[in-house]
Amino acid sequence: MRRAAVSLLGAAALLFGSAAPAGADVFGQISLLSASPFQQVEYAHDPAISGDGRYLVFDGSIGNVTGVWRREDRPGGNLEQVAGGDAELPSISQNGQYVSFTTNEGGRLPEITDGVSDPPHETHESPNVYVRDMSRPPGEAGAFTIASAVNGSATPLTYEHLEEGEAEQFGSLAAGRSALSADGRKVAFVTTAPSNLAGPGTPPLQVAVRNLDTNETGLVSVRYDPATGRPAVNSATGGPE
Repeated sequence: MRRAAVSLLGAAALLFGSAAPAGADVFGQISLLSASPFQQVEYAHDPAISGDGRYLVFDGSIGNVTGVWRREDRPGGNLEQVAGGDAELPSISQNGQYVSFTTNEGGRLPEITDGVSDPPHETHESPNVYVRDMSRPPGEAGAFTIASAVNGSATPLTYEHLEEGEAEQFGSLAAGRSALSADGRKVAFVTTAPSNLAGPGTPPLQVAVRNLDTNETGLVSVRYDPATGRPAVNSATGGPE
């Protein structure tokens, strides 16, 4: 009996000893991408990865320089500032060339996307969604494009609300974040206030899509009239329901 047990143990040892090792790990090694070899990372939020897995974007502060950042996912990968200042909530295209984000400093983007700390200032714009073309330097025309804009124009969405005698201005802020199509040429976003996005009286908290090539902005979250197949119209406001 004892000899039979020893024989079985020996056979088991041969069986497991001859098994080939796994060819590769499922997930690979863990690497820290929200880091710079020269500067201290204070915080990093809202990461998103490109479809091809080459780039990661996030918002945060590196060496007291705030904004949205893009990091190449490889050893020694380049770390680049996508947009400076209060830019946040990024989304990224399939190949990493285009990055959408929300900011209340749209007009200042070319000057504050310089890799240095943004000095404090009190003047801010309405929060809106922009797209950065990473193939262009920040100061070059076309580097930053407004996405949350009125249909057929490059005018950012705004809305003034009077409260206690003062006008409070709103724009369109991504709820969570904006979302880019794979080719980076269409952007989905959410409005935060009544606007003229789809005519007077467009209600807040609506989903819209912007085509950056044609400057067309369409309302997605709208009730359709089954009789016409077109957006239902509110008879009181003249806007969509």
